[in-house]
Amino acid sequence: MCVRRLALCVAVSTVLTLPAFAQSGPAELDQVQVTATRVEESVDRVPASISVITAEELRQRGARTLTQALSLVAGVEVSPGGDGGPAGSVPAFMGLREFDAFLLVVDGIPYGGAFNPQLTTLDMNNVERIEVMRGAAPVTFGATSFVGVIHVIHFAAGQAPEQVAGGFGSHGSSHARGALNLGERSSLTFNAEHRGLADDDAGYDSLLTQFRGAAEIADGDATLDVALSRVAQDPNSPHTRQGARLTTLTPLDANHNPAGAEIEERRVQINGSYARETGFGDLLATGAVARTTTDLRRGFLSGLGNDPATPNAAGYDQEREITDVYLNLQLSDAFEGGGHWAVGADYLAGKGEQESANYRYFAPLSGASRANVNAVAIDEFTELEDERQFLGVYAQADWSVTETFDVLAGVRANFTDEDREGEEEIDGVDTPASDSREESRLTGHVGASWRVYEDGGDSVTLFADYRNSFKPAAIDFGPEAEADILKSEEAEAWEFGIKQRWWDGRFDLDLTAYQLDFKNLVVPQNIDGRPGLTNAGELNLDGYEAELHWHLPAHVGVIASWAHHTAEFGDYERLFDGVPTQLRGNTQELTPRDLRAVGVIVGEGEALHASLQYSYVGERFLNKRNTAKAGDYETFDASIGYDHGHWSLQLIGANLRDKRPPISESELGDSQYYLLPGRHIEADIAYHF
Repeated sequence: MCVRRLALCVAVSTVLTLPAFAQSGPAELDQVQVTATRVEESVDRVPASISVITAEELRQRGARTLTQALSLVAGVEVSPGGDGGPAGSVPAFMGLREFDAFLLVVDGIPYGGAFNPQLTTLDMNNVERIEVMRGAAPVTFGATSFVGVIHVIHFAAGQAPEQVAGGFGSHGSSHARGALNLGERSSLTFNAEHRGLADDDAGYDSLLTQFRGAAEIADGDATLDVALSRVAQDPNSPHTRQGARLTTLTPLDANHNPAGAEIEERRVQINGSYARETGFGDLLATGAVARTTTDLRRGFLSGLGNDPATPNAAGYDQEREITDVYLNLQLSDAFEGGGHWAVGADYLAGKGEQESANYRYFAPLSGASRANVNAVAIDEFTELEDERQFLGVYAQADWSVTETFDVLAGVRANFTDEDREGEEEIDGVDTPASDSREESRLTGHVGASWRVYEDGGDSVTLFADYRNSFKPAAIDFGPEAEADILKSEEAEAWEFGIKQRWWDGRFDLDLTAYQLDFKNLVVPQNIDGRPGLTNAGELNLDGYEAELHWHLPAHVGVIASWAHHTAEFGDYERLFDGVPTQLRGNTQELTPRDLRAVGVIVGEGEALHASLQYSYVGERFLNKRNTAKAGDYETFDASIGYDHGHWSLQLIGANLRDKRPPISESELGDSQYYLLPGRHIEADIAYHF
């Protein structure tokens, strides 16, 4: 059955059956979003699939990481850890798990700029809400958003809920955080953590601080944010696949990095904005500059031999520097009959440089007595420099044709320019290479929402949208010096859905069906024993997603989500052991067909409160040939808390059954997979001013 037919069936059946269950009760305020439109707009009116996670929900569930925060969002799977280190994560939207296919936005600024989402330094302290939009944002954010947007919004300057908190947890973990308003329009926050893992010699130390200030200047409002981050990680190792299964030759938590391995990131970011009313509309100017430096020492198994005389691992030492610049100028205003329009231009530029020293070494399969990074022989030096510039000019209109029918449409002219230079030195011989690519093209979307039923706080809204988007190919800044710039990824997407509100807002149910067709998908490949990237052929995604929020009597809340995904390759031929293999019809690796989650919060707004969450991930294939299958798995998380006066105490448990399945594939280690982190329990005590 095609996506369009299923969407129609779902819409009709729901409209006919659910009104009979409507009851009276206190209405809730409409949720608003800014991600899809850059202007505040009710989630119900936007023709797109959007979820909003509030600060109160995050607090009651004890969600202090992105993985925990988004674990109940339909169709979104955030795997903790990955090649970015244990402080990072690998989000997947609509079944697609690609490290830069989605866009991370923090307070209106693309976080990671022209390169990859900067997940390791994301500050989850002082978060007001998180908006998650499934699908691309080809007009509002352009060529850096592709399958979804995660928008983390912190409390505005001077409005932070003031508190200091701290605690401790499993494997010697500890944390401290705080938020303080320095005046009516300025605030200071800090977030420090030492996290230990079940994995041998793995964990991280992080310190994230942010100053937010605002002032009235020349009849307008100006803001200034300064964020400083330092994250020092001791990386864990992915687990090697041997044939159809993960090998049993290495212990579960063995670390095969060289001794002294680390990933240390230091980041400075300055954001500024200015907004004022003009005779032509509301003017908003936004800008940001960020500088990230990384010292990296790590390695991966390249074989399963266990003879100390024969190297079985490849490592590299790297120094990396990335500078990002973002500018946006926008003019917007409301239509007389309802809705709004916006026109603007934005500029996103990035410069990244890396220098790597590559080597081979021996790592015992047991993970014990690993070679020190200072005592290995270098066999290759590489350098890579990449400069990217993305310029976009956009126009968008959200037009309320009638009180119940709304149209959202926009177009964007994209101009991209990229220059790359690479050089490798082997045995004193330099081999330089370079490449450049310019591309200009239009992207856009059009969608409509129709409120077919409304009675007080009850409503049923149908929506549909089409999006056309593209994205310059990723660069992972690995140890290689690949100067070739890959083809841009392209995508077309259709989405159909129904948004329902019953019992005066106590019961929300969103149903969505989508179809998404990719070309030139960027995938990892192994090049002479070194990691690299290449363009795949076609990938076709379609699926159905549902998300429910139900506020029951007696201060009980239920959040549930379900998703069924199909991610199949189209025309895609690839070499395996020198043999051309057509992958048409195969499922993309690590894409589960089914995702389910249910969370129950008891004691909403009460002194004593608790939460319990169940999550299910269906069977997946570990490889593109679909010869290695990973079974399904279930996890349980829970929390219990007590608030008394200015004090609050909370006990939080994650992965309580201590499940350790493979959850993400390494881009750097060939046929290697990161496992779900082991059970973690922590206590948190906070004082609220």
